[in-house]
Amino acid sequence: MSYALRYAGLLEESANHCDTAFLLDPYTQTAGLRSCSIVFMLRGDYPRAPNYLNIAPDSDLVKAVSIDMLVRQGREQEALQLGLAHTPRWGGYDLLVACLQRRPAAEVRALAEAMQPSDDPETNYLSATHLAYCGQSDAALDMLRRAVKGNYCSYPAIESDPFFTNLRAKPEFGEIRSAAIQCQNNFLAQRGQRPQ
Repeated sequence: MSYALRYAGLLEESANHCDTAFLLDPYTQTAGLRSCSIVFMLRGDYPRAPNYLNIAPDSDLVKAVSIDMLVRQGREQEALQLGLAHTPRWGGYDLLVACLQRRPAAEVRALAEAMQPSDDPETNYLSATHLAYCGQSDAALDMLRRAVKGNYCSYPAIESDPFFTNLRAKPEFGEIRSAAIQCQNNFLAQRGQRPQ
């Protein structure tokens, strides 16, 4: 349930379900709960996300989300110390680390151009954040648009996500924001709730 609510952009409800699952399984929390860390990261609740990452600390997902959270907090040097997250289906992390390392612009551009959209719209959202961080605005907007079209509503996360700061003034961002709100309203209507 937390997963579905996260994709709908209902982060507070999603976080509540994560907390409930965590409490119901206090001794043998499964690795599946690790993805709850993304809910808290998107909410900007960085102190709570590690509660879910520490369930299975030696995984590439943990490293990837940890890098993301540190960069979002302006802690780039700490993020660099974690090294690369070996997540072949998440090409955005190679790009993010290249930007952190201040690699040449041509190399960053090549990594950005090599990124392929995923079947998972959340992966597209995260890729959009990395493209935006690296100054690849057009590619970031395209990837964010794909995420929303794939029913990753991402509202209100896109309002506060620090990686999108430089995109918010662009008209295309406003259009994607509107589509994200409509995506969430469609979810709420299907659930029998009044849309926002």
